[in-house]
Amino acid sequence: MEYTKLNKYLLIATLVACIALILALAIGIPLTQNKNPNNELKARRLLNQYPLIDGHNDLPSMVRKNFKNKFNEFDFNDLNKIRDKLNGTEGVTHTDVLRLKQGKLGAQFWAAYASCESLAKDATRIHLEQLDMMKRLIKKFPHFLKYVDNSKDLIKVFNEGKIASLIGLESGHAIDSSLAILRIFYNLGVRYMTLTHNCDVPWATNNRVDRLPNSTDYGGLTDFGRKVIQEMNRLGMIVDLSHVSYQTMLDALDESKAPVMFSHSSVYSLCNHVRNVRDDVLLKLKANQGIIMINFYNGFVACDENNGTVMNVVEHLNKVKELIGIDNIGIGSDFDGVPNTPDGLDDVSKYPNLFKKLLDAGWSENELIKLAGGNILRVLSQVENYAASVKQFSPLDDIISQNDLQPEFKKCRTLLKSLKMSNNWIKVKLSNRKDYVITACFFLAFCLVIGLTLGVVLRETNNLTKARKLLENNPLIDGHNDLPYMIRENFQNRFGKFDLNDFSKIDPFEIQGTDGVIHTDILRLKKGKLGGQFWASYADCNSTGKDAVRLHLEQIDVIKRYIKKYNQVFQYATSSKEIKDAFKRGKIASLIGVESGHAIDSSLAVLRIFYNLGARYMTLTHNCDVPWATNNRVDRLPNSTDYGGLTDFGRKVIQEMNRLGMIVDLSHVSYQTMLDALDESKAPVMFSHSSVYSLCNHVRNVRDDVLLKLKANQGIIMINFYNGFVACDSNNASITNVIEHLNYVKNLIGIDHIGIGSDYDGVDKTPRGLEDVSKFPGLFQKLLDLKWSEEDLIKLAGGNILRVISQVEKYSQSMIRSEPLDDIIKQDDIKPELKKCRTSF
Repeated sequence: MEYTKLNKYLLIATLVACIALILALAIGIPLTQNKNPNNELKARRLLNQYPLIDGHNDLPSMVRKNFKNKFNEFDFNDLNKIRDKLNGTEGVTHTDVLRLKQGKLGAQFWAAYASCESLAKDATRIHLEQLDMMKRLIKKFPHFLKYVDNSKDLIKVFNEGKIASLIGLESGHAIDSSLAILRIFYNLGVRYMTLTHNCDVPWATNNRVDRLPNSTDYGGLTDFGRKVIQEMNRLGMIVDLSHVSYQTMLDALDESKAPVMFSHSSVYSLCNHVRNVRDDVLLKLKANQGIIMINFYNGFVACDENNGTVMNVVEHLNKVKELIGIDNIGIGSDFDGVPNTPDGLDDVSKYPNLFKKLLDAGWSENELIKLAGGNILRVLSQVENYAASVKQFSPLDDIISQNDLQPEFKKCRTLLKSLKMSNNWIKVKLSNRKDYVITACFFLAFCLVIGLTLGVVLRETNNLTKARKLLENNPLIDGHNDLPYMIRENFQNRFGKFDLNDFSKIDPFEIQGTDGVIHTDILRLKKGKLGGQFWASYADCNSTGKDAVRLHLEQIDVIKRYIKKYNQVFQYATSSKEIKDAFKRGKIASLIGVESGHAIDSSLAVLRIFYNLGARYMTLTHNCDVPWATNNRVDRLPNSTDYGGLTDFGRKVIQEMNRLGMIVDLSHVSYQTMLDALDESKAPVMFSHSSVYSLCNHVRNVRDDVLLKLKANQGIIMINFYNGFVACDSNNASITNVIEHLNYVKNLIGIDHIGIGSDYDGVDKTPRGLEDVSKFPGLFQKLLDLKWSEEDLIKLAGGNILRVISQVEKYSQSMIRSEPLDDIIKQDDIKPELKKCRTSF
């Protein structure tokens, strides 16, 4: 009996165990690893059909760090071949073509990055160099990568079977506290910016303050920081909160009217690292409709730098999904930006493994589609839509310079007192008959003089009419006007402070640098019949090796802003064809020139960036040397040619300008640099605003032997109007002096090599008869008086510079298959003494 009962109990226990085992297996299959081999195939199939969009990959800084941006030093197809050349990731890179294909990546935000050491120094240049590098890499692999900057194109590129390549900016110090630079980066294709890296910027605190007691006392966004958010929203650039402090996260989420992102962060409640995101912030993120893209770094997902697995990442994804839902999660790997990644997520080839694990864990295909790319596509689209809804709003006015945030006052300059003129009437007493005869003779002589004068006046009036008509039918293109710099100096780039239609309304006490006179406004441009203008960006020599890049970029932003604001008058142009089109439309074709080679900070990458932004000439130096070329002032010294001209790198600058289609401008350079550049350049060069040395022996002017070489080069000299260059007297000059220079060049090298480069708003004294931009017709009238033919005047006005531009474009087209020249990364590598750090906040 007892034995039977025992068997019965054993049978029941066995049945219970079997049922438990079946239930355990049923429940356990999704929770255990590698139980469903079909999930790996499902994951790959899903990523073939729907784009996997990674929010953050540091490939650009990895290439910079390991290869100095020199493309011939690495093969992006397979970087595992060159492990021995790698630094910083234990001989490992996470990204190359071979592994990207295996990883089924559909789109990538490639992150430009500069360390905190660059803050308030060379951060802008370093970030620009990485943008250039990434665009070069994309162009080098056109069958695999394709650049995009919006959500619609991203989908199109994915459907073409290519990796859609977007650009993010990791670190707000890239903009050097300048909204103008923020706009420049947007124009260059940047679609998100991380407000800080692991250091504060003057307008936002970073995550490391959260390690301190009472961390919120350190604040988050300043008023200017809020303006940065507003401008990013207006532009359509996503606000990225990875790296920022807890308080900055809260402030930014309160301020932003468009969804924000964490491009590469994880969950604080699972790993209490200050780089991660707390639950209350995640709840605000949901309300904002933003996204957190989970970082793969061991230290952020496992709180152990050396140990982590793919399941740690799964835990973070599950946590966010449970807390705020599936619609606010994405992938932000941080590959090539971190030293250690979890087992199972070793590099970009392993994305399918993560999606397999999520399928194993019970995630639905619809949820994985959102995680892969659907959510970030929605965020990007909503940010674009918000920007479109506010596009009628003007750009926010800028704080010009960190050193000028709160200027105390402007120094008043002494103005000349107006002279009181008195007229003395001479009374003539006619006392006798003889007096009447004499008076009659004088009267007849007077009538004769009046008659002759009237004849001259009538002829001049007729020629003035002819001059105006000629300039109405043929574009007058001025090679150099410093209006952008004048706006910066006098109005701090704040458009609410001035009306470009008429500057005569401005109080002269508000104007610096030109004796209370501005040479350029729309009213006078119309009177002057201007057809085209090179607007020059300029920064003085004190900016060399410091903030020259930023200062020039801010002026390019100003140029584009006033062209857009006054679009009934101006039309932006970058080519000879666009100049002609603008002129036909009755608008002033507006081109950009860069006055001073220190603008590129000895970087060919930055040179290319300026070209991409529309600059169509660059003056190799201003009145100071750059590390690769000497300026005109050395010519005041004995044996000036001993100081040299172009270095080997300077010749590379010329070669790259030729390749791009950017005109080499030799105004301001030394005599030897002129000769070297004319020997080096395969395309015509220009002097955008110079005059003739033989008539005024100023070192800024051009000698006869250089003019003869200029003719052989098929280049152009555009005559400057400054008194000191045309008359060698800064206080006295007239329109006649300018005509003497024009005639001299015409007689020496012919009519085909002359143009007008006024230098208005860049000089303090101009000749009588050429006081401002309204006076151009008077110059052409005088030349008609001197029997210049209309054909000659058409060439002088714009025909010659149009030919030069066209020839430079044609040479560039002939070089279209040539690769960009590899760069010298740091100015420190050329001449360290030029690199002085600016004082930061």
